Amino acid sequence: MNTLQSSCGTVGHDEACLCDVELPENPTPIAFGLTELWHGEAIARAIGVGVPWTSDAFVEFGEALLKAHDLWARKERRGERIEGEVLRMKVCDLLRAGVSMIDVARELDAEHTDVMHAMTNGQPSTVSDWDEAGWLTAEGVIYDHFANMSREELAIRLGISERMVGSLAEWYGVSININGQTRNDRMRAALRELHPLDALDALKADGITCTPNQLYMMRKRMAERGEVGFIIPKRK
Repeated sequence: MNTLQSSCGTVGHDEACLCDVELPENPTPIAFGLTELWHGEAIARAIGVGVPWTSDAFVEFGEALLKAHDLWARKERRGERIEGEVLRMKVCDLLRAGVSMIDVARELDAEHTDVMHAMTNGQPSTVSDWDEAGWLTAEGVIYDHFANMSREELAIRLGISERMVGSLAEWYGVSININGQTRNDRMRAALRELHPLDALDALKADGITCTPNQLYMMRKRMAERGEVGFIIPKRK
C-alpha cells in the first residue's frame, strides 16, 4: 500500500500541510494594491482601515468600494440624462422654428448621432437610420400631411410605428388628424372633461404623446379664452 507523502515530510499529514514552514519574527507586509483600485486609498482612509488588514477590514473595504462606485455611476447617469433632456429641448426649439433635422446638428455644433440619441432616449428607432433624403421626404409629409392623415396612414407612409408618428408630431410641434380631429383638438376635448393628469392618461391610451406641462398650459389658455372654467376638475 502506497502512502502519500505530505509537503511537510510527515507521514499522515495532509498533502498540503505547511507545519514545517517557519515564519520570520517580523514578516514582510503584503501590499494590498490600493493605488491600483478605483479611489482605493481615499476610501480606505475614509472608513479607517488598512495595514494590518483583517478579514473584517477586507469585507468592510469591499462593501464601501462598491457603494461608492454605485453612487458615482448613478450621478454620472443622472448627468447624462439631464444633458440629453437639455439637448432634446434645443432640438425641438429648432425644429419648431422651421430648421430641418439635417441642419440641427450643425446649428448646435453637435454630432447627428448624439442628437438622435437624445431624441429617442437611446432606444433603437427607424428614424435614427434616415439619411438626408429620408429626413427631407419625412419633413415634407410632416409639414403637408400630418393634419389631414390618420396616425395609421402616416405610419405606413413613413415606414415607422404609430408611436414614432406621435413623437415626430411632438418634436415638430404639428398636429395629427385623429378621426377628423387634430392632436390639439383631442387634447382640448380631453381637458374640457378631465383633470390634466387624467387627460394625459386618456390621451396616451389613444397614442397621443404630450407632457403634463403642455396640458396644464393649454388648459390655462383655454380658461383665459372662456372655453373652460378656471377651477380644474378633481382627479378621477
